[in-house]
Amino acid sequence: MRVGARSSTSRLVSGSNSCEGDERVSVTTLDLFARENDLQHIDLLKVDAEGHDLAVLEGAEQLLAAGRVTAVLVEVGFRREPNKFTLLDDARDLLAGHGLGLLGLYDQTREWSGIPRLRFANALFLRQPEQ
Repeated sequence: MRVGARSSTSRLVSGSNSCEGDERVSVTTLDLFARENDLQHIDLLKVDAEGHDLAVLEGAEQLLAAGRVTAVLVEVGFRREPNKFTLLDDARDLLAGHGLGLLGLYDQTREWSGIPRLRFANALFLRQPEQ
């Protein structure tokens, strides 16, 4: 992990990109964490992984498929930008496949350049009742 001056600027990096001052950390999937800790249900899963949010959600595939997550709040972007944000469409497609529908967008942030469009927001997905 590349440790920044503030915790919000720290990032995961691959071993080949490491440099002095980096810290070695262990990572796991949500599915494995839940299994190892006997976690049966998650009411609200908050994901903000600086562009790796889709990978985090994919690591919760079993939890999502089993209906063991009620709501997901995930940071999403609205344009394809490598290593910046998970695209809203990609998060929506993955979560819709597990019965979660988009409920709202929160903390909407516009482009910093002044271009009149959204840059990112937190998207709230909620488990939908079975029809």
